[in-house]
Amino acid sequence: MADTSLPSVASSNLQPLDLPTWAVSQVTVQATSNEVMILGSDTVPATTPEGVPSPFARLRPIVMLRMSPQTMKDLSIVLTDTVKKYEAMYGQMTTDFSKTQQK
Repeated sequence: MADTSLPSVASSNLQPLDLPTWAVSQVTVQATSNEVMILGSDTVPATTPEGVPSPFARLRPIVMLRMSPQTMKDLSIVLTDTVKKYEAMYGQMTTDFSKTQQK
């Protein structure tokens, strides 16, 4: 499982990783019995078939994470812990999706 207590690059002599970065605005999870895929999408402008700008944007998948169900569970634990720490520092976050999950 990931260690969230590691020192930051600024407080050590560690070098940052030179990895691609994607900004996603939506995630989709697909799963089978032995693999989980997390698709990250960004939002792009859309046009009609005639080339007229549409008032609606569309989602474009740009990155896929593949992992085992066990790794998905570990990721879930780490993300939940990170959100709790973030909200303790900055206040509770509400999203359109989180509103649909409240009962």
